[in-house]
Amino acid sequence: MFSTAFNQAAPIESAAASKLSKAAPAFVAQWQAHKASKEVADQAWQRTEERIKRDGYPWSVKLRVLLEPSGPGGPADEYKMQVFNEEKLKCAVETFQPKIDFA
Repeated sequence: MFSTAFNQAAPIESAAASKLSKAAPAFVAQWQAHKASKEVADQAWQRTEERIKRDGYPWSVKLRVLLEPSGPGGPADEYKMQVFNEEKLKCAVETFQPKIDFA
């Protein structure tokens, strides 16, 4: 992978740092595009619906719904968006497959 004299880390570290600094912008751009993709958002909404159906709403949300108006933007919607954001990040991490060239 790297040719250096025996027991010398500095040449390996500088070569690796150089290759990583060249590949980092492509990695970040691919991550941002993947995280913002429609496929990830669609999968996150599906996971959100399944999670809420399976686990229900926590007591804190149920009690707030009793005490506050629960129209659009109410406690249930706030909780749903919180779950969506969690599921979106999980889905993005699980499905991300970057194509990086270290040359």
